[in-house]
Amino acid sequence: MIGLCLTSLSFVALALPGHDVIPRTEAETASGRKLTLPDALVGQTSVLVVGFSKSSGKATEWWEAHLARDLAGPRKLSILRVAQLEALPGLLRGLLLGRIKNNVAKDKRDSFLMLFHEEGAWKKFVGFDAAAAPDDAYLVLVDSTGGPLWRGHAGQDEAAYASIKGRLDACLSPK
Repeated sequence: MIGLCLTSLSFVALALPGHDVIPRTEAETASGRKLTLPDALVGQTSVLVVGFSKSSGKATEWWEAHLARDLAGPRKLSILRVAQLEALPGLLRGLLLGRIKNNVAKDKRDSFLMLFHEEGAWKKFVGFDAAAAPDDAYLVLVDSTGGPLWRGHAGQDEAAYASIKGRLDACLSPK
């Protein structure tokens, strides 16, 4: 079934070669908890919704809300919003982090991850496109072993969402 999911998403998502792994990265949740990726993902099926720019925050929030509304509850799918913040200027970092944390709803703070390292590795991993899609949400479906199944990206787009949701439904349905 996973092979079908990978090829069916080729226009939105890229199949991942076997050697492609989530970059090992220390993360902090908006609630202050420290964890390490991909280790923290083991034992659950997850979707990472990754953003690399201030403007991508709107897209990642939109995708998180839509996925949570339609997929999180009955499937026990963990939806994690990930902000890659390595590029934040050191002098302003504390102030900006306070603003970011305050803008995340209290009930979402444990699932909002902030990364401060490995930006280049993450961009390569998700297929970041600086020219065409710097403000998109980059999506990664992760299996319960912490391994990526597929990845893709889109802005706030209902047609892309409908397609991806259909594929997630197929990938997540019992075999």
